[in-house]
Amino acid sequence: MSQLSTPAAGRSPTRKESIYEQIASFVIFFIHLLVLKTYFLPLFVIPTGSMAETLRGVHICTTCKNCGTDYAVGARDPSLNRQRSGDLMFFGDPPWAMSCPNCRWLQFLPRAMPQAPRGNTLEAIPAVRAGDRIVAHAWPYDFGGAIGPQRWDVVVFKVPKDGTTNYIKRLIGMPNEKIELIDGDLFVNDGIQHKTAEAQRSLWFPYYRHDFPAREASGPNNFHPRWAARGAAWKDVATRVVRFDGAQSDRGEIEFVTTPGSDQGPGLIEDVYGYNDPSAETQGGRVLLPETAIGRCIVTDTRLSCDVLFEDGDGYVELLTSKYDLTLAGRIYRDGRVVLSAQRESAAPVTWDEGRVSVGSRPLRVALANVDYVASLSVDGREIVVSTAEQFSITPGAARERLTSKVSPRIRIAAEKVRAACSHLLIERDVFYASSSPFAPGQLFNGVAGNPITLSKDQYFVCGDNSPNSVDSRWWGTAVGGVPGAHLQPALHRNDYQVGTVPADQMVGRAFFVYWPGFLPAVQESGNQPLPWWLTILPDVGRIRWIH
Repeated sequence: MSQLSTPAAGRSPTRKESIYEQIASFVIFFIHLLVLKTYFLPLFVIPTGSMAETLRGVHICTTCKNCGTDYAVGARDPSLNRQRSGDLMFFGDPPWAMSCPNCRWLQFLPRAMPQAPRGNTLEAIPAVRAGDRIVAHAWPYDFGGAIGPQRWDVVVFKVPKDGTTNYIKRLIGMPNEKIELIDGDLFVNDGIQHKTAEAQRSLWFPYYRHDFPAREASGPNNFHPRWAARGAAWKDVATRVVRFDGAQSDRGEIEFVTTPGSDQGPGLIEDVYGYNDPSAETQGGRVLLPETAIGRCIVTDTRLSCDVLFEDGDGYVELLTSKYDLTLAGRIYRDGRVVLSAQRESAAPVTWDEGRVSVGSRPLRVALANVDYVASLSVDGREIVVSTAEQFSITPGAARERLTSKVSPRIRIAAEKVRAACSHLLIERDVFYASSSPFAPGQLFNGVAGNPITLSKDQYFVCGDNSPNSVDSRWWGTAVGGVPGAHLQPALHRNDYQVGTVPADQMVGRAFFVYWPGFLPAVQESGNQPLPWWLTILPDVGRIRWIH
């Protein structure tokens, strides 16, 4: 049994440090912190939304009046409109317009645009929140190898445009690789590249949550997301819990649709970001951007999930999606059998994989994913059945051919000979790395479809998670991304630097932790006056997290 020790007899107790020694100790402590921050764990603030929703820049938070979805929207020109509150933070102006990522309902700032529909104007100006503050690992990149830069890392680097400004993107291309972005997917050395599980979790973007159904269509966007029944046994499709009441009934389906006034599918799946302001300043004033200017792309990589509760019968519930002419289906029977199958048009279904789970009397979270030419069905977060490369893959040439025949996937849920309840229906879509920019139509960019880029031994290729609103490797060296700075011009003339890449010596480190996300509102709800500094340093604790 241990005891607290006491000074031995005749030994004087430890003396108290003098004030000078205490000051010296604090100075040494802060020097240690400075060295740690500079060379090992540098700290950064995210100013813009090129990595949204993985990382947020200066933004506001709002709630959709049509479906109740809470979402963030990037502030306007924060880098050009810096203000300081207690010399601790900066913020920009709120966005003029907001488009809900769940139902595309448009909302506007008071008096922002004369043509704003009545009822779509916010009562008050939302408070602006600061960008996420992050920590990066710097020292591992100096050693390279297994602890150096890895594909799908979120990395901090010096932007080629000037060599001093820190940018943050996702690393997708490694040295000595041929990179080509086709139909939103990454091809490396002419093979489809799959994301790590951690990166994929960050790159699934919620597209439609049936827990937040839209009350009506968004008129300007001609968009009304919902589920439509194909069969009498499906009940309550407009509610949050959809039921198939057919223990003796033949197969019936519900399908995701988006066209107002029509239940015809498929529903439109695009790379929508609620974070991006859908308006722009023109000589005639602030206007909504047309769809062609926003440059949205159809996305065919999706994940459909829901909670399934079996109540009666011996049949199944099946989740379905499609990719061009291929239908993918994940079926779970009440007895626990799980089947993954595929079907070409005018052909019979082919079973790709089979498994088994324990069903019981509780709801099961079932998810059918189709991403990077891998199909899988998961139950309660565990992958049960999955396709192989022999069953499901593609070449760069075949992927390029599909660019002229883009079609949204058909997303459905089917059931037969069972009584079951489906709740928390959720459609997600994968990140889509676009090959074109609405700001420079017709221009061929770096590493995109038809213009692959081959990296040298000391070059990297990076892209933002907010693909349509990210100035990254694709656009550098163009009117969109700017030309390389003076520090790279000598290497460029010697052919030692390739436009569109990040040199190895410009890599700073891997971002791994959000330690102080989005300060509480930096301005009051009305009057746009800064709050005292001590009220603006509190973090959004719920968003402190690891970065993947």
